[in-house]
Amino acid sequence: PRDIHPDVGLIEDTFVFGLDDLDEIVRQNLAARAQQIPHAEKIIAEELEELRGWLADMDLRPTVAEFKAYLEGIKDKQVGFVRKKQSDEVAAAVEASLQQFIKKVLGRSVTSLKNAESPQERKKELELLRKMFSEGD
Repeated sequence: PRDIHPDVGLIEDTFVFGLDDLDEIVRQNLAARAQQIPHAEKIIAEELEELRGWLADMDLRPTVAEFKAYLEGIKDKQVGFVRKKQSDEVAAAVEASLQQFIKKVLGRSVTSLKNAESPQERKKELELLRKMFSEGD
């Protein structure tokens, strides 16, 4: 600035910048930021892809949750039958085994649904899954 004596710049830990100096600092900062644009775009693209996947899977959640509840209901009934005729240890082993079975069935079902060739195919598979566990209730 014009109203600052030039000797102020001689004071320790004091810096005096003119408009040209500030212009250069701004140019350097803009250049550094411009170099970071590809990195920022990559992060945005990755996050956008993750969001798209999450949104695409939203239609699965209700059906998978209902299917899981259906399987859990069957498991609970079967474990109840076993508890009436067997020891608690046997019932616990049967329950653990059925829980692993449910986990595998759900995992394969979700994988199959996620790997559907098209949204229409996925919709058909979801409808079929719903139909399979809703019939006969």
